[in-house]
Amino acid sequence: MELFTKHKGKEIWLHNYRKDGDLNIDFNNSPFVCMVWNNRENFVSPVLIEQLLKANCKYIVVGGKNCEKWHDYADEIHISLYSDFQVPDSEHVMTTWHDNEPLEEVIWFTLNNTNFDSYEFNKFLFIQIDTKFSQDEIQKIIDKQWYWKESP
Repeated sequence: MELFTKHKGKEIWLHNYRKDGDLNIDFNNSPFVCMVWNNRENFVSPVLIEQLLKANCKYIVVGGKNCEKWHDYADEIHISLYSDFQVPDSEHVMTTWHDNEPLEEVIWFTLNNTNFDSYEFNKFLFIQIDTKFSQDEIQKIIDKQWYWKESP
């Protein structure tokens, strides 16, 4: 996981996922948004989802392959973290899946539409799974889509 870019107090972190256990999230328990872009056939990582939730991820956005399954697992795992399966309102986590949407649209959604209730996020973690997008390509997408970008 590495800090990829910053703008107006907002940070985007990037991680190229290879296997469970290769990610160390250290946001000091600050709430954050995670966008998972999955390009691996028939793959979901419950271990990664649980790690995100335990690190205080409050919004999980999933695009690419099997994204609805990732979304469903995230909801199920989140509920299972509570002994009575009752999630307190203060611990609510939002999840969305973006089937058949291009990366550009999923990034736009992640950066512009994920604040909810009292949450105004300033940390965003982008996880790529078997994706061939280079850092330059991702930076161009962010520069084009980023709502916070200042006018020239």
